[in-house]
Amino acid sequence: MRLDTDQRVVDAVERIILGGVAITARAVDSDVRDQTFPQWRVLTIIGEQEANATVSSVGARTGVSAPSASRLLRRLEDRGLISLERDARDRRFMRVHLTEGGRLARSHVIERRRILIREALVAIDPALPADLPSALGAIGEALVLHI
Repeated sequence: MRLDTDQRVVDAVERIILGGVAITARAVDSDVRDQTFPQWRVLTIIGEQEANATVSSVGARTGVSAPSASRLLRRLEDRGLISLERDARDRRFMRVHLTEGGRLARSHVIERRRILIREALVAIDPALPADLPSALGAIGEALVLHI
C-alpha cells in the first residue's frame, strides 16, 4: 500500500487531526484561564524552539504576519508568560522566551491533553486493526468521539 495515494489513510489522519485539535482546545479551556487557543499554540511553538524563537519565526509557524505575531506576543508578555528581548548579535530581531509561568501553563495543558488522549484511547478495543488505514481510523474515531 502506498501511503501517499491511499485515500483511507488521508481520511484517517484528517480524523486524528480533528480529534487532536478538539482535545487540545478542551485541555486549554479546562486548564488555563483567559488563554486562547492561538496563545497556547504560541507557547507551544516557543517551547519547541526556545533557543531560536523570534517574533518572525513565531509568526511564520502560526501563519500570521510579523505585526500580528508581535501583538499576540505582547499580550503574552503582559500576562507574564513570555519575555521579549533584543537579540544581542542582531538588534533587528526580538528573541522570545518562556517565563516560568509560561512553562507551567504550557506543561499543564500538555499533561491535560495527554490525559484526555489516554481516556479516548481506552475506548478502542485492546487490539487495533492490523491494517494501517483501519488502525488510524480507529484512533481518529476514538479521539473524535471523546470530545
